[in-house]
Amino acid sequence: MLQERYGTGPDAAARAATELGWDIGKARGALAAGDEYRQWVRDGAAHARDRIAVCRPPGETGLPDVLAATLMTAACAYEDVVPGRPSPLPLPDELTRWYVFVQGLGACVAVAVEDACTPDGSPRDYMRVAPVAMVVQAGWTVRDGVIFSPLPYAEYPDGIEYDEEAVRASGGTPLPDESP
Repeated sequence: MLQERYGTGPDAAARAATELGWDIGKARGALAAGDEYRQWVRDGAAHARDRIAVCRPPGETGLPDVLAATLMTAACAYEDVVPGRPSPLPLPDELTRWYVFVQGLGACVAVAVEDACTPDGSPRDYMRVAPVAMVVQAGWTVRDGVIFSPLPYAEYPDGIEYDEEAVRASGGTPLPDESP
């Protein structure tokens, strides 16, 4: 923005310094930062692509691709996803669009948890993966292309309270009970 306002010519730094009340060195640095900033953004985006796994729904959801990927990525954020693994259970068509296989949980569906979803909330607060058997048992609705289910949910510590039988039925292996 500074380059747009003051240009890049020999007197740009002097004009910026005078108008903004800066010393000439600060103005030169600020005008030069535009190119460095653009490179920093490009480097950060490349780093994010390498480090942050983006999950996409396997089926057409009816949502814009970026929104569907954002919701699926939020649901799978803390999970070990096994790409390309088919469901050991038959899936209703509506659930197939949001299917994902998760190590330990088995065949899952990305869902918006009814009790956690708020109109202004972040998808990371309400999108989760749940074993297919749990979603089928609890029921679901589709609203604006997203699967909503009234699953048992506790905000802390882990979100969905997984049913051990549903995890097994979905091809997963429940964690051992850690209670004393």
